[in-house]
Amino acid sequence: MGERSDNNGKICSSVNSFCTDTVERHTTWDGYIGLMYPSDYGYAVGGSVRNECLAKSMYNWNESTPNCKGNDWLLPTSYEWTITVAPFSTNASSAFEIYDKLTFDYINNGRAARPVAYLKSSVKIKESSASDYGSESNPFISL
Repeated sequence: MGERSDNNGKICSSVNSFCTDTVERHTTWDGYIGLMYPSDYGYAVGGSVRNECLAKSMYNWNESTPNCKGNDWLLPTSYEWTITVAPFSTNASSAFEIYDKLTFDYINNGRAARPVAYLKSSVKIKESSASDYGSESNPFISL
C-alpha cells in the first residue's frame, strides 16, 4: 500500500477534474502529533482471531472476517481519516479512511479524526482504573 515510503514529492500526473493542482504530496511524517496509519488499526485487533485478521486484507474485514472489526479496540464507530493519502497520481484529493474496513474517499467529505502523539520508547504511562483517566481532570503522567 505504500503507507510509509520514500516516495516524496508526488505531484498529480493527470489534468482532470480530480487533479488540477501542482501541490507536492509527501508520504512521510516526522511530526509528533498526527493521525493514525491504517496499520495501527490492523494491529489493534486482539483475541483468538488476531492471527487470522492480520493475514487478511483490511479492505475485506467487513465481508470475509467480521470478527476482526469486532475484536479491534481502535476501530471507530463512524468513518475516520488516517494520515495516509490514497496512492493515486490522477486523484490527489483522496485519503484512506477506516470504518468497518479500510477504504478511501475524497478529503472534502466530512470524517472524524483521532489525533495521536509520538512518545519516546523510554516514556512509561502509569496505569489507572479510573474511567476518566487521560482526561483534563485526571491526565496521564510519565513515571
